[in-house]
Amino acid sequence: MKGEKAEAAIPGAFNDQDEIQNWAQEAVSVAQGLGLVNGREHNQFAPQERMSRAESAQILFNLLKK
Repeated sequence: MKGEKAEAAIPGAFNDQDEIQNWAQEAVSVAQGLGLVNGREHNQFAPQERMSRAESAQILFNLLKK
């Protein structure tokens, strides 16, 4: 992963993709493509919700595995 360009996931991969702000769409898609985020149940990203401590830890764990 170091020095490589990250690939974006399929656009609109989350059921609530339209709730993600335009400026964050690409970053969310790349994070999903890298396997850093998988979303919540029912394929929801929940951009307006607070992230739990466990979700934050999972993202850091996923990043460190790369």
